[in-house]
Amino acid sequence: MRALVTPILLVLVLSGCALFQKPIAPETPKQSLAVAEITYQGMLDVVNQMIDAGQVSPDQATDFIVELTRIKTSLDAARLYLSSGADTEAERTLLVLNSLIAVLSEKIREIQNEQQ
Repeated sequence: MRALVTPILLVLVLSGCALFQKPIAPETPKQSLAVAEITYQGMLDVVNQMIDAGQVSPDQATDFIVELTRIKTSLDAARLYLSSGADTEAERTLLVLNSLIAVLSEKIREIQNEQQ
């Protein structure tokens, strides 16, 4: 259980749902992308640990994998837009990306709450 605490805290803090309700407010698209990448990695670690620990059903595991794939695809798209100088498209993609992260964060929290 302790192995899940640190990644979950990372996910909550970086997704703007920290204990103090203070969202991290990146000032540039590159900063937003960096936060999203760190959050994605934390979520990936948490989901893998939950699957390995048998805390999720096979259907839930599949749903998580699909959501993580969507997030990874959006990260890749945002990174490409930023590297090509298409900041407007990158910002739009980051908005979608943040929504995907928020949805998956909530699903993770729901399962964690059910486990308690």
